[in-house]
Amino acid sequence: FMEQHPEMDFSKCKFN
Repeated sequence: FMEQHPEMDFSKCKFN
């Protein structure tokens, strides 16, 4: 999941 996205989905992926 995060591997495909650099830092855009990072916030809603797991860091948020």
